[in-house]
Amino acid sequence: MRTDFPTRLQLELRAPDPKICFFWIVTRRDGRVFGFTDHDRDVTVMNVLCRAGTGATPSSIQSRTGLAVDNLEVQALIDSIDLIEADLINGLWDFAAVQCGVFVWTSPSNSAAVLKSGTLGEIRLDGKMFTAELRGLMQQLQQETGRKLGPDCDVKLGSTWCTVDLAPYTVTGVITAAGSDRKTFTLPLVQADGYFNYGEFEITSGPAVGMRGDVFTWSGGVATLWLALPVQPLAGDGFRIVRGCDGRAETCRTVFSNKVNFQGFEDVPGIDQITKGAL
Repeated sequence: MRTDFPTRLQLELRAPDPKICFFWIVTRRDGRVFGFTDHDRDVTVMNVLCRAGTGATPSSIQSRTGLAVDNLEVQALIDSIDLIEADLINGLWDFAAVQCGVFVWTSPSNSAAVLKSGTLGEIRLDGKMFTAELRGLMQQLQQETGRKLGPDCDVKLGSTWCTVDLAPYTVTGVITAAGSDRKTFTLPLVQADGYFNYGEFEITSGPAVGMRGDVFTWSGGVATLWLALPVQPLAGDGFRIVRGCDGRAETCRTVFSNKVNFQGFEDVPGIDQITKGAL
């Protein structure tokens, strides 16, 4: 048994019928903190209110020696208070810091112990349930770091490195018609075909409010997204659409007058140049 466990927890673990519950505390990148537990009632653990209403259920916790990646999954119910479907889909929970552990439910204030720390990884949605993967600290050693050299710009339009002001390229309005595929939308806009390609589309009112998607094509007043939205938007719902960028140097220079901040490496020869034979 670990010797750094609180005394109260160590005593309970030796009991024939230990009163042990699981908790996990999530700190999102926006600073908001959420707590969950598999106990049958809400309880405060490590000064965080852990809610029982989501029915959080953890998988077994595995720990390995060496540099192997530890793993843990937690399944919970999406509710209307903390676990909001739109927040999960829009990435607000991505890479959130997580602490998982156990406590004695009869005395949670002096018995909690953290078993695992890490970040949220893959999140899978299945109806009103979601499953979140906890990636241990060793997971970071498995990730590629740094930038890849290529002829096209690899930063998001309007980001700190790009510096383009998106206000002149942002349009709001009301959806004229919404396709049943949840990814085609007729909008009352007159911009030329291709104007919003690679841009961002967001629903600002209605049943799908807050949901976003990347624009695949803009043609004939119809925006088609790369992926369908999880909830069906309706005609009359509000929208916000932002022009995109294809990452080419020519687009950066002629469309956005921003060549000085172009983040591509257009003069680096690609594999096609390296492998082609002599003419």
